[in-house]
Amino acid sequence: MNDSSSNTPVLRSELSHETEMEDLIRMFVDEIPQRIQNFRCAWDRGNLDEVRRLAHQLKGAAPGYGFTPLGTSAGALESALKQADHDLSAVRIEFKALIQLCSRVAY
Repeated sequence: MNDSSSNTPVLRSELSHETEMEDLIRMFVDEIPQRIQNFRCAWDRGNLDEVRRLAHQLKGAAPGYGFTPLGTSAGALESALKQADHDLSAVRIEFKALIQLCSRVAY
């Protein structure tokens, strides 16, 4: 998932050393491209409720697979969406940060 020409470090699971978690972590990582697509589709449609739902889901799931920073970023997006009134600038920042972090996830 990481662009090898980039100097951006990959984000690996904090649980990658736990053999019994290997298959679960791999499945989670394999689902990330679909998650990114789901986020982008909801964003492009302006469906902020769906973006919030997806962020909430990722916030809960990511730490269980050892991707705490991803869960934290998803939580920040969810919070920004809850606090946004008519100004979506903070939401845009958190959305972009989450998508960038997702693109760094690797097994």
